[in-house]
This record gives sequence, structure tokens and C-alpha cells, in this order.
Amino acid sequence: MTAIESMENGVLILDVSGQLNAVTSLELHSILEERMPEAEKLIFEFKDLSYISSGGLRELLFAYEAMNPKGGMLILHANPEVREVLDVTGFSTIFEIEEE
Repeated sequence: MTAIESMENGVLILDVSGQLNAVTSLELHSILEERMPEAEKLIFEFKDLSYISSGGLRELLFAYEAMNPKGGMLILHANPEVREVLDVTGFSTIFEIEEE
């Protein structure tokens, strides 16, 4: 997993690529803990994310719970495989997801 981060006008954007699994979700957790306190909104860009495991879903839930009282969280461009995981687990009913 690679996560390229940027902050613009209080919006933290994480462009996540590769696989978000049990090992790499720990890396994402570290980034989130460090960067979320200063963010008003969080955007995940998932166009290059090929896989997400339960560990990755746990980190999305962690981010959602931290950002929901602020400006919220948005997932952009989840590919069909990642979107299916979000749909099957019911996470797509919790998170704001945009395809375009």
C-alpha cells in the first residue's frame, strides 16, 4: 500500500493505492492518527486501491468515527472489487461514496 497525503483548506486527501490488508492497515492507521486531528474533512481517493481486507475496513470505520463530528469523510472512485466489499459488508450505507 502507498498513501500519498495532501492537505488543502483543512481537507486531508489520502490517495491510497495497492492493497489495504492486515499489515498495511497499520501504516494507514499511523497516518490517520497523525494527520486527522488537524483536518476538518477527510477524502480517500481509491482509484488505484486494488484490495481491501477487514483490517482496512476497520481503519475506514476508525476514520469515519473521528471525522463524522467534524466535516465528514468521503470515499472517491472505489473500483468494482473494493466497492463490492463495501456493499457486502454494509459499509456503503454508512460512508459517503462517490464514483465520479
